[in-house]
Amino acid sequence: MDILRFVNSKDIRTHLHNINYRFDSLEAAWLIRQCRNATIKEKHAAWEELIRTMPDCHIEERLNTAPQDSLHRFLKIYIALEDKYINEFCNEKSADTYDDCAPFVYRFNYIYKDGSSDDRGTVFSSFDAIQKAINDPEEDVVSIKCTKMRIDEPNSRQIVYLTPKFEILSIDPGHIKDKHDYEIYRGVFDGLWFNFPTPFRKGDIVWDPKAPEGCCCGGPFVTTGVCLDGIVYPEVKDNLKKTEIPRICVPEGIS
Repeated sequence: MDILRFVNSKDIRTHLHNINYRFDSLEAAWLIRQCRNATIKEKHAAWEELIRTMPDCHIEERLNTAPQDSLHRFLKIYIALEDKYINEFCNEKSADTYDDCAPFVYRFNYIYKDGSSDDRGTVFSSFDAIQKAINDPEEDVVSIKCTKMRIDEPNSRQIVYLTPKFEILSIDPGHIKDKHDYEIYRGVFDGLWFNFPTPFRKGDIVWDPKAPEGCCCGGPFVTTGVCLDGIVYPEVKDNLKKTEIPRICVPEGIS
């Protein structure tokens, strides 16, 4: 399996290829999950191939990561949960226990290459109705944000991002009532931390064009260090890996 296909940054992807970097199973699983351009269908297929072809391992406990005895078993449960949330989103009724008297409604926004989006305003009665309304988006549309919510229900909002061809890129299922489901879907991947080699050095100007100005790694900036550069004591590095919420920046690089 070509794990490099799932690395967002072309510069880091090229660097990892040039140094013949070998990913372990957990690194591969995380890279598949965070890929911006792969559809959920492609990610699920990649995880299933990983389960067939790469060794199993455990996932250690850390901040925002619940321990798992088996990566393979975790991925199978994660895939099943995500399929469940997609099915719920595409159906008019959710499998959750909301009041059946209040209907769901759908809205969508186009997201353009420059990062801007529009507000179509129209409310739709079903996901199928949105598909019929979107014939052929403009060429500068890079994705479609589709929101589902129940009338008068504050915790009912769910969001999917779609390609212009209506393939699902990602899903936010909203409020997850089941504690175990919440732990699996939101409480494992979010806390993982990896120290991947990058080609960037102090003084390089780097830029992640997908990150909005003002956020972490948003806009061009001068690199003063990468991840743990400059930290002398191994104990400090280990502590950061165990306790810091990761902010992994994989910029495109313009220098």
